[in-house]
Amino acid sequence: MMRYCPRRRREAECTLLRADRFVILMALAAILAGCSRSPEARKARYTSSGDRYFSEGKYTEAVIQCKNVLQIEGNNVHAVEQLGYAHYALGEMEQACRFLSRARDLDPDTLQVRSKLGNFLLLAKKLEDA
Repeated sequence: MMRYCPRRRREAECTLLRADRFVILMALAAILAGCSRSPEARKARYTSSGDRYFSEGKYTEAVIQCKNVLQIEGNNVHAVEQLGYAHYALGEMEQACRFLSRARDLDPDTLQVRSKLGNFLLLAKKLEDA
């Protein structure tokens, strides 16, 4: 028959506490590793969700996702173009014109952007710029 020994009990509790701390630290490490994705992966995730929101007609959410892309890559033509179209769909013509002008400057060969921007400028009666 074993006798009760407080010292053994404390050692067992300490071992359990160390094991619990180790599990918690490992879980935190896994969470932190998952949060620190590469900028390219985050950009791709924001771009795809922005495109999905845009196609679903959720333009406010699309604007947020496109702005997230621009925080990672400031001259992303697709994000700037989508921002212009989303602001247009929201009725924010000044913002739409600003982003579409920027998209045209970044990629002057995009016919759809130039066409939409030309329409804006005609509506604003800026015939020379159109």
